[in-house]
Amino acid sequence: MDVVHVLALHPEKSEQVSGYKDLKMLAEELSIPASYFKNINDLETQEVLIQVKADILFVIGLSQIVKSTVLNIPTHGCIGFHPTMLPEGRGRAAIAWTILKSLSPGVTFFQMDHGVDSGPIHAQVPIELASDEYPLTLIEKIKSTIDVALDEWLPKLHRGSVNLRPQNHAQATYLGVRREKDGCIQWKESAEEVYKLIRASSHPYPGAFSFVHGEKIKIYSATLRPEFTGISGRVLAIEHDNPIIACAKGAIELGETRSAQTINWKIGMDLDL
Repeated sequence: MDVVHVLALHPEKSEQVSGYKDLKMLAEELSIPASYFKNINDLETQEVLIQVKADILFVIGLSQIVKSTVLNIPTHGCIGFHPTMLPEGRGRAAIAWTILKSLSPGVTFFQMDHGVDSGPIHAQVPIELASDEYPLTLIEKIKSTIDVALDEWLPKLHRGSVNLRPQNHAQATYLGVRREKDGCIQWKESAEEVYKLIRASSHPYPGAFSFVHGEKIKIYSATLRPEFTGISGRVLAIEHDNPIIACAKGAIELGETRSAQTINWKIGMDLDL
């Protein structure tokens, strides 16, 4: 099975994808023909698929809905990828939501239909979610699991011996879009919830954030400190230059942070709730 063409999301649309990579440049480094698209359903994209006589179109990491005009062009349709154990977790921002809500991560390849992540499943492999998982560590697990799944599944696909498994739509759950503003920390929540938000919002995403005397601070890592109790949003201690901040239950020690101005942390300082 050969890759005959790569369709890459145009750099002008890079703000739609956290951790955007220019796949056209990568494809060209590997001597694979490639072209950009802004909308997967536009006529230019359809013409490319017709010209290359694609057998299968693999769709990975795309937030656009693929319409029937494109789904019907490849001989064997389009195969999608999703990083949850479908039908759980259909929709957007699956990696962030998985960490926030302790969902079941996994590698799922499925035949695309007119719904959202709703088509029959080609291959599916579960992934264990660690209690201290961050997006980048989960992404690495997903990458290695994809390799395992493809090694087993692609030969079957090539032989035409894949048994598609319909999804149980009654068990489907759905994930909504997340925006940068959703990373705002509410210190009146428990330390566990704040810890999940910080991890879910970390690299390659924009980061969780709070405010100190009107100064915005982005927070990319933290540690639970359940032995501390205090007023929510107040700095209780400073260890190794890291502030320990009280939540409704327990506390959080900040790790990697970024701010426009250096913050001089002091015990008793209050963050915005």
